[in-house]
Amino acid sequence: MAFWCSGEDHVYALELKNGSFDVLKVARQLQGGADVISEVVQATPTKFYPVLVHSEGVNAIARKALARCRVNFRGRAYRIFTARCGSSLSQFG
Repeated sequence: MAFWCSGEDHVYALELKNGSFDVLKVARQLQGGADVISEVVQATPTKFYPVLVHSEGVNAIARKALARCRVNFRGRAYRIFTARCGSSLSQFG
């Protein structure tokens, strides 16, 4: 899922999860979102945030694995952020 804040320069690749998840699959899904966003916004200056949105929290093992994963956007590797369902995306910008 992708989200672009109108009137701002923030774009988000979002992956929504409930319960347990495969970290590598999350990273691949976020990379897919980043690729789509790159095509849509093209040369528009943007701040990019790949975010795993979860309902039950992320355990320590998954956090460590996520910390090793990166999502590439416009030649730069971004770490994956995490957020609880219902939290504001403004915490990243």
